[in-house]
Amino acid sequence: MSPTMTTDEDWVRMPKPKERLKGLSRTTLLELVGQGHVKSAVIRKGQSRKGIRLIYLPSLLAYLETCVQ
Repeated sequence: MSPTMTTDEDWVRMPKPKERLKGLSRTTLLELVGQGHVKSAVIRKGQSRKGIRLIYLPSLLAYLETCVQ
């Protein structure tokens, strides 16, 4: 099941492996975050190493707009 989105959600959860967000894989999204094109946040409980990564959807949509020719 892909992440559900409504028009008022600014932060969406990173898709699970083999799933996509706006047509982009987890790997591509992580690359865009690493390059500074897309904003993200990680929510961790206590001192946990693992967490939930959220993507700031307006920054992803703005980046996709720059790719339009």
